Amino acid sequence: MKKGTLEHVKMTYNLPFLKVGMKVRLNIEPFEIGVIVSANQKGNLNVRYHGNSHFENTHPTKAITYFNKQNQEIKTFK
Repeated sequence: MKKGTLEHVKMTYNLPFLKVGMKVRLNIEPFEIGVIVSANQKGNLNVRYHGNSHFENTHPTKAITYFNKQNQEIKTFK
């Protein structure tokens, strides 16, 4: 599996539910809310946080919460 793909991130970190467009929240100050845009060559996620026109490199298992379409928490990492 090619590094830099969402499939690679799903398999590496055992996060089969990951999808582009999925809502996430950082669990550290300032507790930003964003959406997954893509994966990157570092094996992380590119997330666009609300109010930003750019995306940021975000580790998939460090201080992050994932939400489903019903806005329910799926998985939380501290």
